[in-house]
Formats: sequence, structure tokens, C-alpha cells
Amino acid sequence: MFLFFFLFKRLFLQELEQVQHSIGDISRLIIKCKHNFYLYSAYCLNKPHSEEMWREYCITCPFFKSIQLSLGLKLPLDTYLLKPVQRISKYQLLIKESLKCCPKQDKPIVEQALDSMLDVVSNLNDVMHASFIVGFSDLKLQGRLLKRDQLQMSKVKRNTKQSVVSRLKLNESNKYVEVFLFEKAILICLSLIHISEPTRLLRS
Repeated sequence: MFLFFFLFKRLFLQELEQVQHSIGDISRLIIKCKHNFYLYSAYCLNKPHSEEMWREYCITCPFFKSIQLSLGLKLPLDTYLLKPVQRISKYQLLIKESLKCCPKQDKPIVEQALDSMLDVVSNLNDVMHASFIVGFSDLKLQGRLLKRDQLQMSKVKRNTKQSVVSRLKLNESNKYVEVFLFEKAILICLSLIHISEPTRLLRS
């Protein structure tokens, strides 16, 4: 995954430099690369794991310290693991500002680019919510997360087997569920709040 992320960043930068003087061409490039931006979702999901690996194997390693010194970096290398996470939300902000001053003929394509990046950020937010799902194995095998939403459910008397609502044990204080639409599955989750730990989990 890291290799694909690195290649995309490098290729995107090369193409971006070629069209940097035209907001219309920049917007077309962003639209063309929209699906590649979903790599940021995988990167953000793996960030806790990368931080754990850094603490366990790298923080005391002289090799990484020497790289930091040779590059003249004031901050430790693990600080830069956060940069891609911070960057993804800035694209749509830059496009919004460009929309205010771009030529009239470029506005439609700039608006499309803005919609593309808002979709990417929205997907990233949904993926981060999905990372709290417990009680379901092989979540990564269900394909890309397409949509997430919250639903209000109520009990209905039916002469059938135990319903999804009954299995989730909904009550008056907790009758909302979150629905995750993956490419290969639909998960209905109930929010679990642990009193002892300020952690929000989603039981599938």
C-alpha cells in the first residue's frame, strides 16, 4: 500500500507541475485522479499501526536519528507521518478559494473538482467510523466502503423469526443504528459506549 501511495504522490506531483498555471487543467487532473485519492483512507486507517511500529522499533534506532540530523530536521521523523493526514483536508479548501477568483469559463470544472475532493474527505470520515466496528471479522475483505448513514429503527410485530432490530436489542435510549454499505456487504451496527474507557465502538 505504501508503494502505491508513494507512486501516486510522485506521479500526481509531476502532472500537477505541468498544469500549475491553469486552474481548469488542475481541476481536470484532480477529477481524473479522484479514485487514487482514496489511498489516503487506507493510509489513515494504518496510521495507528505505523505509530506503534515506530515506538517499538524505530524511536531508539540510531539509523533514523542519523537521517533526521543529516536532513536538518528539527522534529523527529514520526512527526511527518501525520502530514498526509493533514494534507487531504486541505485540497478542498484550496479549491474553494480558487473557485472565488477563477475565470468564469472554468467555474463548472472547478466545482466538479471540489465535489470530487469533498467526496474523498467524506469517504475518509466514513472509513474512520468503520474502524471502530467490532464483532465482525475480515472487514477488509468486504471491499471499499461506499456509504455510511444513521437510521432510526423501531420494533414492529411480525410473525417471523427474530428480526435484526430484536437481535440488536434496541431500547428507547439507544434506537439509532449506523449502516455501512460496502461493495460486498451491508453492516448494521449499534453504538456501544464504554463507561470505563472514553471509547466508542460499533457492534455489528
